[in-house]
Amino acid sequence: MFYIDGMKIRDEYGRERIFRGINICLKFEEMGITELHKAEKELKKGLKNALEYGANIVRLGFNWAMLEPEENVYDEKILKMLKDFVQELKDNNIYVLIDMHQDLF
Repeated sequence: MFYIDGMKIRDEYGRERIFRGINICLKFEEMGITELHKAEKELKKGLKNALEYGANIVRLGFNWAMLEPEENVYDEKILKMLKDFVQELKDNNIYVLIDMHQDLF
């Protein structure tokens, strides 16, 4: 758990935390098999970059249309892909900031 202390971010022990991060943003309106493979490649590339650059946080952006292509219909493949990626980041001691986009209302 983190909290703000003036201009600093601290952890639960009061230690100042300094983050080095990268952005990974997936924006697909529809997720056919081609887009799913592109998204998986982007995530693998993102993990590789995060590890190479010594990142300890990833801002993971994606648009809601990927998750819910139709009202009340959720894409389980996308949810699993994102869950697996977040677990990979966690396994590599990288924090995740989820950034869900709604580009068009």
